[in-house]
Amino acid sequence: MPNLPDSVWDTLKIVVLGESGIGKTSFTDKVVHDAQYVRYDPTYLFGKHGNQMAMNVDGDVHYIRLDDVSLTPIRSPEHGALSEQYATFIRDADGVVLLYDITDSNSYDAITETGWEYVWSRQAKSWGRGWDFPNGHKKFGCVLVGNKVDLLQGEGSVKRQVSKDLAEEWASMMGVEHFEVDRFNREALEDVVRALVRSVQWAKRRNLEDIRMTKIKSGATTAVVQGSIHDQQIQKSKQFLGLTRLKERLTFRTKSKPKPYGPYE
Repeated sequence: MPNLPDSVWDTLKIVVLGESGIGKTSFTDKVVHDAQYVRYDPTYLFGKHGNQMAMNVDGDVHYIRLDDVSLTPIRSPEHGALSEQYATFIRDADGVVLLYDITDSNSYDAITETGWEYVWSRQAKSWGRGWDFPNGHKKFGCVLVGNKVDLLQGEGSVKRQVSKDLAEEWASMMGVEHFEVDRFNREALEDVVRALVRSVQWAKRRNLEDIRMTKIKSGATTAVVQGSIHDQQIQKSKQFLGLTRLKERLTFRTKSKPKPYGPYE
């Protein structure tokens, strides 16, 4: 029997980040609902009406919440109000999917340059009480994903603009996994999320160990360190859920039942 998380506050917060029009919403909806472009009631915490799900990863069940965030407002000063909200989303996320369209080189350049730098720079510098992370920021889970492989096949196919070798070389240099996916293949998308969960779990262990070693060196006990980290996790989870509700109110996805819908970003 798989191991279950202790509570809803153990939910892993995942952000799908990328340029407008590359399939972020489609990615999220396909993973969560096995459908694309659905409307749902954002007031549901879990279940088919929200963007939350439970996933078995290596024998452990994880509660996961996915939110798609556009990189475009972050790069555009005229969208300042939204960019501040998105910055908070990224700072409080446990993991990030860096998504690009393999038929659009601009989307790749944006996510591997501006997007990566933005995510990296917005990570928390400390875990409260002045306990700074040894390397200057919180470690986080991350994967690089090339979307729309399906567009390369069949009648009306388009040409690839981002080589797989180029993306894999960048991912290797940054220490993240790289995937290319068919946006209609849920199994492939779930493999991406599972890999990200593993990356998140690694980052959490490293963060805990970094803080533990730092405080032991300064004379604090392990119990004090773990207690503080647990308090911070609960507070960050509550803040994140509040911000996600604000983001949902800014969208048009407010119907109570999933229904077929037209493409949007």
